[in-house]
Amino acid sequence: MNPQKPVIVGKIIKSFGLKGEVKVYPEIYNPNKFYNFKKLIIYTRLGEMVELEVENVRPGAGGTLLIKFKGINTREQADSLKSLYLYVKRKELDPLPEGEYYFCDLEGLKVKTKKGKIIGKVFYIHRYVNFDVFEVRDEKDEIVMIPITSRFVKKIDLENGEIIVEI
Repeated sequence: MNPQKPVIVGKIIKSFGLKGEVKVYPEIYNPNKFYNFKKLIIYTRLGEMVELEVENVRPGAGGTLLIKFKGINTREQADSLKSLYLYVKRKELDPLPEGEYYFCDLEGLKVKTKKGKIIGKVFYIHRYVNFDVFEVRDEKDEIVMIPITSRFVKKIDLENGEIIVEI
């Protein structure tokens, strides 16, 4: 875990309306935190980090949020943000309860079985309604999907950079 690394808190799904709002899918345990954020960070498609000042946040349909950023005033400007992730500095988030983790802290961890066989590294975490899934890739770039449930994931060890699974 890198305390300097920004944490993903949401994903911009699309623009909303004509005045520059975006529809956001929250990716944090407490979406109400969005009402407290003054600034959110994006990484442009060219990899440049940009801080956006939050002008307004309001609830959207289906658990989404509608966010208006200062300086984003048209649908076209909002469209340019589609599919980008929103980040905050870790210090702006509350500590997580025991056994909970930010996805960005799990990506890149080594995944191995209880017997020590290395499966690969966490490449991405897919979010689904009932449970999330690790996308694990080995050195040949072959993919193994592992549900993040107690049936499969036996231990997450951030200190040693590994996840122990039983598959």
